[in-house]
Amino acid sequence: MQAKKFVVQSLVYASIFILFLMISANVNANPLNVLFKAQAPPGQMNNSNNCAATCALMVMSYYKGEIPTEQGIKDIDDWLKDNLNLPTNNYNGTRIDSTQLEKLVKEYGEFPNSYEAHDWNLNKIKEQIDLGRPVIASVKAKFLPNRGYPYKDWHSVVVIGYTDTHIISRSKSFLTI
Repeated sequence: MQAKKFVVQSLVYASIFILFLMISANVNANPLNVLFKAQAPPGQMNNSNNCAATCALMVMSYYKGEIPTEQGIKDIDDWLKDNLNLPTNNYNGTRIDSTQLEKLVKEYGEFPNSYEAHDWNLNKIKEQIDLGRPVIASVKAKFLPNRGYPYKDWHSVVVIGYTDTHIISRSKSFLTI
């Protein structure tokens, strides 16, 4: 598996929220073995708003020892429709904020100790990775090098590791190896 990297500066300037599941696993594994699932399919990549939902799916699957799937994203989109009254948009999903993401992970994923956090620094993120806890971060896409798409607004990524100069995310769009 290839881990994708984006520069530390991007995360520092772009971080709006961070959510992680309060379970330790694979302490000192860097990068963490979080399996990748693209946010489309379902839906179409150029119309997809499933980035946060897909990040939640990847992290929940990591803790449950499951493989994240297209059906998993559909199930989350259906749950968001049924419980938060958000449209599925032909399974292109809808943008969800950090409060909605926290509710999804706690209630749908059944991870009651998960929480939303703001204004973390890089040391706090590294500490969580060292404890075996992937972090879902919201970043400004325009700060991400080699993203391969023109979108420049907020985007969710799963932080799975770090080096001295990079934060490593599980996202196909950020290949700078």
